Amino acid sequence: MQAISSLPNQLAIGAIVTTINFAGMIFNYSKNVTNNFITLQATGSLLEKYPKIQEKQKNLANAHFEQSLSAKNLSVCFENQKEIHYPDFTIEKGKKYAIVGDSGSGKSTLINILSGQITDYRGALLLDKTEFRMLDMASIRELIALIPQFPYLFRESFQENLTIGRDISPDIFEQSLKIAQAEEFTAQKLTTKFDENLSGGQKERISIARELMGDKPILIMDESTASLDKATALAIERNILQDERLTVLMITHHLYDESRALVDGLIEL
Repeated sequence: MQAISSLPNQLAIGAIVTTINFAGMIFNYSKNVTNNFITLQATGSLLEKYPKIQEKQKNLANAHFEQSLSAKNLSVCFENQKEIHYPDFTIEKGKKYAIVGDSGSGKSTLINILSGQITDYRGALLLDKTEFRMLDMASIRELIALIPQFPYLFRESFQENLTIGRDISPDIFEQSLKIAQAEEFTAQKLTTKFDENLSGGQKERISIARELMGDKPILIMDESTASLDKATALAIERNILQDERLTVLMITHHLYDESRALVDGLIEL
């Protein structure tokens, strides 16, 4: 892996962090920066991700998802010699899966693998029979939406937080709010500036709606309804799990019986 120190002009780590922080402050001047920053917030540490971006190879294939995502003998070994071994699994297009396990079982690590944070895994991870390592991560991000456990909102209007500079059709915009149960508290308030004036559950619903607006075929939910009351969580999970367009990986510590009945498979870590 190419080290950060080999970048042009010997760019320092501190300079990278300062630049990204400053970019977040000028949200109104660059929606593309906003979109990238939210992606970084959702998928992990900048300093882990940045070198991977720099070493992008020209011969990587574009990702396509027509059949399945599968893992065989998948494992990760960390510097402290701890190893995580995953059961073999196959995620079929259009189906819904719950991934459950105790803390430390590897749920977050699996997310990092699927988002490109971890590439030195062992075994095979295949997207439509193509090894994940051989795919362009930019094209993978066009296929996979991640709803993080801890959503990030900018101090901008609700509308800008939802669209993040994308051209979203009115139908998808309204449908996403409906699925995320966010219509009621955003109605007539889309131009209202966010200023920590939402509850944790409302932030989660904004985050869910935002990812649904990307209209990507694979949706990963990382404890995305943990801050919601049971009735609201079940309503959102039902809406998502019954959406025939989506392939869903719902990562959770607690799977409600009502939602369990709607999933096609259970992956226990």
